[in-house]
Amino acid sequence: MAAYTLPEGFSDFDMFAFGSALLVGGLLGFFLNAISILAYISVKQMRTPSNFLVFNLAVADIMLNLNGLIAAYASLFYRHWPWGQDGCSNHAFMGMTAVLASISFLATIAWDRYHQYVTNQKLFWSTAWTISIIIWGLAIIWAAVPLIGWGVYDFEPMRTCCTLDYTKGDMDYITYMGALTVFYLIFPAYVILLSVFISIQQGLHYLYGGPDGLLPYLPCLCHEVQLRRHSRILQEDPQAQVEHQHTTEGSVVLLGTLRNHVHLRLLWQRQTGLSKAENVASCFGENESYFQRVALFLWE
Repeated sequence: MAAYTLPEGFSDFDMFAFGSALLVGGLLGFFLNAISILAYISVKQMRTPSNFLVFNLAVADIMLNLNGLIAAYASLFYRHWPWGQDGCSNHAFMGMTAVLASISFLATIAWDRYHQYVTNQKLFWSTAWTISIIIWGLAIIWAAVPLIGWGVYDFEPMRTCCTLDYTKGDMDYITYMGALTVFYLIFPAYVILLSVFISIQQGLHYLYGGPDGLLPYLPCLCHEVQLRRHSRILQEDPQAQVEHQHTTEGSVVLLGTLRNHVHLRLLWQRQTGLSKAENVASCFGENESYFQRVALFLWE
């Protein structure tokens, strides 16, 4: 190993421990985010507008993992930054871009989950692409600002990686950090907390919202499973339909299941505004069956 001078206040063990921690964290994060990216690319069902935001989050995080692995390499094999001031600035720019994009996508994903859960509206591809382009564009712009003088990139105390120079206390540093605090800390945290709070509040309203709440009807959910199982039997085996129609025990069980199921559908009708036929069709599909006719009869 070439000769090197340790930073003041740090021992060789400190450099090794720091590099090892960065190596382990960087490799673990890299492989986990790589799995998310590969899953999104290879599984067709995963390629939805909402998951596209998660895909972008994984890309931003894997950039940050690579940033940490570079610092780990410098710590373990050089004990100092070997690529000069220009390499330091590029390293810091890459890390800052990844951090700002990751924070923004976390807030956007929280908003998307709130939007789907509360308004029951899914994200469109055009919206997902527009949001992603804006987030990456703003992250690159804010990360590039220190390269032109508003804030400065410099070595961290161990001098094996680079970030903002936190030792400066001039007006440029204060205003830049103030802007980042507002737009990339306070605002994203507000969006995330508000989205979670409203989603939880809406969920509690569905459970405990008086006669329109879901809690009194939860026992009917087990009958939903049984009903769908019998419905599949009838569709696959016509002889089973005859047997169920003429078996007393089977008829009693199925009629009880249907009655409880219709009660649950009545609740859903109040919440969704769907008609009787639309609710029954949403359960059984478009093909009318014996059980569908019984359900329509019990609905009356």
